[in-house]
Amino acid sequence: MAVVYLDIENGAGHKQGSGPITSASRWRSTLRMDRAGAFEFEMPASDSKAILIQRKRIVRAWAVIDGQRVEMGAGIIARVQK
Repeated sequence: MAVVYLDIENGAGHKQGSGPITSASRWRSTLRMDRAGAFEFEMPASDSKAILIQRKRIVRAWAVIDGQRVEMGAGIIARVQK
């Protein structure tokens, strides 16, 4: 499985924090044609960048596949669960 990197952005699309979150252990997203899709990810709550995960911010997931940086999905954070 590819390593997932998460960028957190504010509503204006500006990246938050000093770099991507690299401790995410899982990313899953579902795209839908006729309504909003869904996504979820897991990361340790002890990660110092966990403070960046806030409602209404945008999370964008990336992976390096065959040497290329590929966007795996993105969405607006609606709920944070510990």
